[in-house]
Amino acid sequence: MASLDQDSQTAVPDHFHHAETAALTHMIADMLQRLTSHNDQIPLSSSTLTRFHSRAPPAISIVDYLRRIVKYASVERVCLLILLVYIDRVCERNRSFTISSLTVHRFIITGVTVACKALCDSFLQNSMYAKVGGISTKELNVLEIEFLTLIGWDLTASAERLQDYYRNLVRQHPGFRMVPHAEVLNPVVGVVGSREARKANSSDWTGTSKFVEAAENAENQMEQHRLEQEQHQSLLLHLQLEQQQQPQQQQELGTPSQMQQHIETDRHQLDVKSTGGVPVPVRPITDVSSAFYDGYSHMNSSGSSRREVDARMNA
Repeated sequence: MASLDQDSQTAVPDHFHHAETAALTHMIADMLQRLTSHNDQIPLSSSTLTRFHSRAPPAISIVDYLRRIVKYASVERVCLLILLVYIDRVCERNRSFTISSLTVHRFIITGVTVACKALCDSFLQNSMYAKVGGISTKELNVLEIEFLTLIGWDLTASAERLQDYYRNLVRQHPGFRMVPHAEVLNPVVGVVGSREARKANSSDWTGTSKFVEAAENAENQMEQHRLEQEQHQSLLLHLQLEQQQQPQQQQELGTPSQMQQHIETDRHQLDVKSTGGVPVPVRPITDVSSAFYDGYSHMNSSGSSRREVDARMNA
């Protein structure tokens, strides 16, 4: 009998990070449906009315409403699961508040909005969440403030606490059973139920949580930023050393006039070596833009060139 019950149940991973969003949505919606059915029996009074109460229960079911939000707002697993934590916190701080068919829809869209803002690096604008939830942006803004006041701005939860909620959620649902993640990946240990369930169970459950991927990306970006900072510091140190060496180099070279004198001395020594030890007067450089052989332009004529060569050879 126990084997038949297990065969009719859908196997889900033992950690909520590996759970399929569709399965998590179904379990949360089923729990909310059972909760609202129980609380609807509590008499409603004017003293217990809140901004989350509607005049009549919305026509859309809880599961369809939650699936709509997950589909069009790209809600993460942790933002879905933490809704259960929010319900307990709000009801613990406000004894008169109850999740009923009149409050559950507005509570869901408001809880998803604040959860995405508190837990996700990227999230939508309130206008988009309001459009997905079927309310006006002005109303969502008011509900968000009311929600934060009711919960005392306590919007985060540890991974261990979320895992406890996930474990209890699976245990309370008759259509799911928790198995190790490796067994879920094994096609032999699958669901012997409907075709859709077998198809979902044979699909890849290894999708790492986007929060884990975001953390890894953040670490890589931090490492890259650290390397860039080191390169920047190294470059600054190199520039500082160059600035410290510039006065010493300037002192070794001397003033501009001294530098010009060094250049003329070097040219004079070069001319002496090239003429076999015979000193050749060196013209002082007055215009560095003039041609080097401009003083011998008269050698362009054949006669003067020949006389100049003969004179140098007879010298």
